[in-house]
Amino acid sequence: MKITKKAVLAIMCLSLAAFAPGKAHAANKVQIPDGACRKGNDIYYSYSGSGLRMDLMKINTKTHKKKMIVSNKYKGRTTNGFFDLNIKGNNIYATYNIVDGSDGFNCYICKINVKKKTKKLLTKGHHPIVIGNKIYFVKTKYNKTFY
Repeated sequence: MKITKKAVLAIMCLSLAAFAPGKAHAANKVQIPDGACRKGNDIYYSYSGSGLRMDLMKINTKTHKKKMIVSNKYKGRTTNGFFDLNIKGNNIYATYNIVDGSDGFNCYICKINVKKKTKKLLTKGHHPIVIGNKIYFVKTKYNKTFY
């Protein structure tokens, strides 16, 4: 079997094309949700665990000043708070677990306006990911055993 220079060149080009980034750069615009998110010099974060229930907070990375954005309370009761934070514009989209303690899981997708310091429950679900103008999430149902 005789291999020509053209065949070797064609195989090399096909190999490189398979590993080329192509449209993968669009994936850089997707933010993987976590306990914190960043916009400019501001980092927004919340923590819940080991008995600590934290409100949604903001810290400026230049001035190191901290501010509370919204409380983790729901109808006057402490909750497990916010996680899976995504920021788009002036809004943070997060999972908001309105149950307090380790035995409960009653989560909503919550929209938090960081300028107005307001929160709004959008729908039942968790793990929101914002891509463009759409929110992708895991949909859940209401569990009556909690209330």
